[in-house]
Amino acid sequence: MLNANVDLGVTVPQQAMAGVFHQLNPKWAVLGSLGWQQWSRFGEVEAGVNSNNPTSLTTDLEFKDTWHGALGAQYAMAEAWMLNFGVAYDSKFQSGSTVSPLLPINDAWRFGAGIRNQVSKIFSKNITRLRKEECLGLDV
Repeated sequence: MLNANVDLGVTVPQQAMAGVFHQLNPKWAVLGSLGWQQWSRFGEVEAGVNSNNPTSLTTDLEFKDTWHGALGAQYAMAEAWMLNFGVAYDSKFQSGSTVSPLLPINDAWRFGAGIRNQVSKIFSKNITRLRKEECLGLDV
């Protein structure tokens, strides 16, 4: 076993995202996004040992593909000051009321707000607060 190679195959989820931005008037803008992630492929984990007696194991964590949706708005308080806020939701990728200890997360809501100060054409300062509510696989 000293001359054996271990191979661990994990697929990173591919995703497709689309977003929109619309300036309603000089003060207000609205934003939105929709997305999909292929977690079902990420849940297929393959481990192999290449030696004189090769062994491999493939397990399926039974993750599901997920959807993402977000809505937000921007408000120009003054020429150099912008208020940003929004909400987002990601659907669950694990079924039932239990979650895998490998990824102890599931569906989640995110709420955010922030303020931006445009100091110059090339420099801005931002302060943001994000709150994430994870449902941890519980049917809510």
